[in-house]
Amino acid sequence: MESSKYQIFEIAETARVEKLNVEMELQKVMEETSNTIIQVDKLEMDYRRARLRLTEVSRDFHRFTEQDIRIAYEAATQLQLQLTIFKESEFHLRARRDELQKRIRALEKTVERAESVVSQMNVVLEYLSGDLNQVTRILESAKNRQLLGLKIILAQEDERKRIAREIHDGVAQSMANVVLRTEIVERMMDKQDYVTIKEELIDLKKQVRSGLEEVRKIIFNLRPMALDDLGLVPTLRKYSQDFEEKTKVHTSFELVGKEIRLSPAMDIAIFRLAQEAFSNVLKHANASFVSLELAFFREHVEV
Repeated sequence: MESSKYQIFEIAETARVEKLNVEMELQKVMEETSNTIIQVDKLEMDYRRARLRLTEVSRDFHRFTEQDIRIAYEAATQLQLQLTIFKESEFHLRARRDELQKRIRALEKTVERAESVVSQMNVVLEYLSGDLNQVTRILESAKNRQLLGLKIILAQEDERKRIAREIHDGVAQSMANVVLRTEIVERMMDKQDYVTIKEELIDLKKQVRSGLEEVRKIIFNLRPMALDDLGLVPTLRKYSQDFEEKTKVHTSFELVGKEIRLSPAMDIAIFRLAQEAFSNVLKHANASFVSLELAFFREHVEV
């Protein structure tokens, strides 16, 4: 089963790479289609003018010679031929564009199905191989034990999917774009187009910095290092300040009582609770002010 899981994972990765290549090809096709449409519109206008000119010289034999008529006819015929060629090219480009868009949608579904299967297999594998002996001694009911174990595994799997999605949509896409831009720089080096090279390198620097910031964000979400270095209260205070700077939503943090040193597990649980609360406020509440209060009591802590 483990081998099958990795085979499905490879299918998903192959589909992701192919989707990226198809998206790059689609972008080129759409650019070519846009340019061709512009050319078709121009040729249609030129052809209409040429037809009017041909009609004009054909009707007035007194003003125009046979040579003038032949020149007007050949010009109109040449424009008609070019227009036919470009319309045919436009037709094939549109068809190719539609085909690529269908392939992208199909690849997206393939990736989603593969990820879903891998996720389900992870749940089964971890549930079958998990050691629940310690939980067994605590829980009275086998039914409750199984339910708790399954919920823990599902929560872990949801977190893994979220992290994988963050990396795929953020850092992975950013790095793919960096690779594409380096290829452009290589081609410009051959042409000695140093102006374009400089512009691309500036964009590359911005892209790499953005990717680095995204990586740091993912690392922070996985495990805020400030929790280990500073403790819970300073970390929550800094998180509130960062939230306000990024979202422009005014925030306040208030500590009630004297801080008590908690276990690392409790620190991360409280931090995640506050983090989720801030996230929900941003997504659903449309609030202009957020207040976070952390209260320490003798027997418990309130957020």
